Amino acid sequence: VLLPAVLFGFLAAENGREFKYGFSYTLMVPEEAEFTGQEAYPETAMTYVRVLRPQEETLSALAETFSLSGTPEKEGDSFVLRTADAYLSVFPDYGWIYSMRSPTGLPNERPADEIAAEAEAFLRQYDLWADGLQAAEVNETPGVNPDGTERSSGKQVVYAADEADHTVTGWLSVFFDNSGIYEVSSSLYRYAPYREAKLASPGE
Repeated sequence: VLLPAVLFGFLAAENGREFKYGFSYTLMVPEEAEFTGQEAYPETAMTYVRVLRPQEETLSALAETFSLSGTPEKEGDSFVLRTADAYLSVFPDYGWIYSMRSPTGLPNERPADEIAAEAEAFLRQYDLWADGLQAAEVNETPGVNPDGTERSSGKQVVYAADEADHTVTGWLSVFFDNSGIYEVSSSLYRYAPYREAKLASPGE
């Protein structure tokens, strides 16, 4: 049933369009393409398909990763799992957020490289790391608690996907307060090559 839906989506979609069946694609044009004039243009480009799992399956896998138990609930368009000291939510776009406890909201004043190293070690420990992530960016962040209340400044470590890598997009964020890591969120998406597409010359 899904295969015809995917094929139909490719025929009907524009670049980057989201399909109601849960699939999306992106068209990668070769870097050597020159569109400033009519002298050179690529003949083909590769199409990549986003690799997705259902929300409930994603939540179940993450719950196992973080050793959480309980019954997921539907909250709006998201699936949520709450425990006494943790909160896990998977969004409709398949991004997710995991809060390990209520933050105290005090800033973490350790050196940025030390904080980034701890964030990377955490992501690798739980097999959340992805090849091709860019060097960490450490920011000040006010942030909010899962219940929507504001907190004082802390630190946010962001690892973004390399724009030149066509197999992964988005970023991972790790949040710190004075006690260390308290939250991690992901909008990281993986793509798999689908097929080459023939391109029209400029003006056609």
